[in-house]
Amino acid sequence: MTSIGVANQAIHASVADEKKVDDIAELAKETSKLSVSQSRDTKTAFEYSDEEMEAIQAVYEKLTKEENMEGSKIGLRALALTTIVSKLRVDEASEKYSKFLKALKTVDIDGIAFSDTEVDTYMGNPQVATQLAAYAVCGEDNEGRSIFWIKGKEILPGDETQACHAGVLYWLAIHADDKSLHEGITFCIDTSTKTSMSKHGNESKLQKINQSYPLRPQSIKIAGASMVMRVAINGLLKVASLFTKQKILQRIQFVTVKQALESIPKESAPKYLGGEGGNIESEEAWIAQRIHSFPIPEIKR
Repeated sequence: MTSIGVANQAIHASVADEKKVDDIAELAKETSKLSVSQSRDTKTAFEYSDEEMEAIQAVYEKLTKEENMEGSKIGLRALALTTIVSKLRVDEASEKYSKFLKALKTVDIDGIAFSDTEVDTYMGNPQVATQLAAYAVCGEDNEGRSIFWIKGKEILPGDETQACHAGVLYWLAIHADDKSLHEGITFCIDTSTKTSMSKHGNESKLQKINQSYPLRPQSIKIAGASMVMRVAINGLLKVASLFTKQKILQRIQFVTVKQALESIPKESAPKYLGGEGGNIESEEAWIAQRIHSFPIPEIKR
């Protein structure tokens, strides 16, 4: 069980974003144009070592030959990310990637090759752009690693597919630099704006997807949780201890929102909390540019 899964099960109701749908739709159109032009000139953020390429190739072959997964449905950027955060352990990476795809199938996503070939199309989709409101784009933490910040957004039945498309793209963008990919990230969930505990019947399905994201967080902060929510999350952590490495669970901290903000540079903190958001003007354009800089490994099919 990952840190996303542990926290989100207790925090399924979240904030509504301040952007209007019409504004997001217009921004998505502009982002699509911008990201297409940027992709022509985007430089590769890093290069894979020979050892990494060997492991990525081995994971691909295990998935396609042993698990009969269709190669056309495998996102190679995502495959590389999964392999590297699994520390090049082929069996572990194969299991994580397979679990991830199986979870996504429950929301009618039967492959993530779109994250290699259709980034601009998806970033230009107003529905996907709306679902990105669940995340905040930040700068780097004090160690120069990316910050994976969930600010929350209620996912209604019927929105799951677009929400998961947005989640995959954000996940890739956060890891699209050498340090974050190889050394890990800072992970933060802001629970302070939770407004209700209403359920929609899709919580279990979304929980399985959230649990399946391949991550290697170096710091995990759950910010603004009430005492009731802390009790609920602590109960989940006891269950998670059966499936998750203890060293990961030990990295989870309950903090106030103020403490979460104080733990990272102000210029990196999310804009909705008074930070500078890494001085990133357009979150959608930043995500697209980051993914375009994430090299697609050249594997033998």
